[in-house]
Order: sequence, then structure tokens, then C-alpha cells
Amino acid sequence: MKRIYEEAVKKFGTTNIPVNTFNKVWIVPEKAVVYENTKTKTAYVVESKLKVMLEEDYLSLENIQTRIWCAIRKESAPLVPKFSVK
Repeated sequence: MKRIYEEAVKKFGTTNIPVNTFNKVWIVPEKAVVYENTKTKTAYVVESKLKVMLEEDYLSLENIQTRIWCAIRKESAPLVPKFSVK
């Protein structure tokens, strides 16, 4: 946390920065390989990868995936409002 404040003072001359200046970040699963043993009823995650996305990118991807899913099922996709950080 100290490093963040030091960087803020270097770049902006203060640590009093509005929260909306910073981007919201989503950490989401990108890939997972799971080994399942049905005899012992156990599962192991043997490989995993996380993806870091800005909130705007995450919401856009979520909207696209919803529209594709609805198109496959021949349903109308709900309208997802576009969020912006100002």
C-alpha cells in the first residue's frame, strides 16, 4: 500500500485522488483442467489460468456471450447497460 501512495505523490503530487480515477479490475478464470475420479468422488484442478480484465472489457464480453447464448436458444437477449467510469 505504501508503494501505491509513493507513486501517487510522484505522479499527481498528492494522495488525495478520487476513487473513480482508478479502473475496476476483474480477475476471472480463463482455463481450467479438472481431473475427476468418479470412484472416489473427488476432483482435482490440475491446471488453471486466470485472466485480468478491466471492468468495461468484462461487461462487454459478458454481453456478447449472453447474446450468443440467446441466439443459440432463439431467445431475445436482455439489454445490458453500458457502464462507464468518469
